[in-house]
Amino acid sequence: MYAISGYNKYVKDSEIDTNTCTKHMKKRIVYTCLPEAYGLVYDQLEEWSKLDIALVKVDQKYKFKDRSYIQYCAYMPTKINVNFDIKFEEAGRKAIMLGWGHVIKWREIEDKTDYNQNTLRYASTTIFSKKECKNYFDKPNLTDLIDNFMICTYEPGDLDDKGQVKRYRRKHIINLNDTTETAKRTVETDETKVFQGQDNITSSSMMFNATRRQGICQNDHGGPLISWVEGAEYIIGVASVFRVNSKSECIGPYLFTSTARNRIFIDCVLNEKNPAQNEKVQKRPQIPISNYRG
Repeated sequence: MYAISGYNKYVKDSEIDTNTCTKHMKKRIVYTCLPEAYGLVYDQLEEWSKLDIALVKVDQKYKFKDRSYIQYCAYMPTKINVNFDIKFEEAGRKAIMLGWGHVIKWREIEDKTDYNQNTLRYASTTIFSKKECKNYFDKPNLTDLIDNFMICTYEPGDLDDKGQVKRYRRKHIINLNDTTETAKRTVETDETKVFQGQDNITSSSMMFNATRRQGICQNDHGGPLISWVEGAEYIIGVASVFRVNSKSECIGPYLFTSTARNRIFIDCVLNEKNPAQNEKVQKRPQIPISNYRG
């Protein structure tokens, strides 16, 4: 298994050794760490999603100023902050998610079509109230899971991939009163709001394409949920759970494993000096919650 950085294109397994970027810049994963209490029970959502997070280490350090990424891939990768403070995952906070997964369709077992996206896409979203979120996850009951480990998103957001509020053309109605009648005139204006400290946002964020949905779907599992804190880019969650309706479409609310609520585990692994490198890589499933219908 390999880690690929600095690339925004989807590469199939069969093409890893022939694609220019992955051939030259891939790094072998030599160590995988999961929470000790994690339980991979394939058909029990409430078990495998409880601590649905893992960290890996590669065989060599990243050189973030290596211009080979420009030559072979799409952009030079960079570090990202990890959020350890739960106050930055409160309801109403704006965020984006990234992934190559399906736009909306959950693929049935007998369907062999590859619905993954050719290029990395982002979707803008808003963190959803946990109280309301739990109403959608009652069979099985995920109340404790959501309270203790998850961030819930549902409604669309208004951030672009650089942390700026998207630019919209809004119509404002202006009333012009005179002695005989009230006239109305429509004025179109462009409104843009920008977070402070945007110089901290890397150029790599400009490489992503927007998508028409605001949630995760099949094969987005493990992707980042990103927000901005005082202009700095932070990963605040990892894609985990979505619902599937009767039309085999991915729907919300969507659940992300919180980095803040797993801070002890993450900090421990990041600061581990001599990790054992004989851990088996465990692949967790991506299961539709067939009982949940939108």
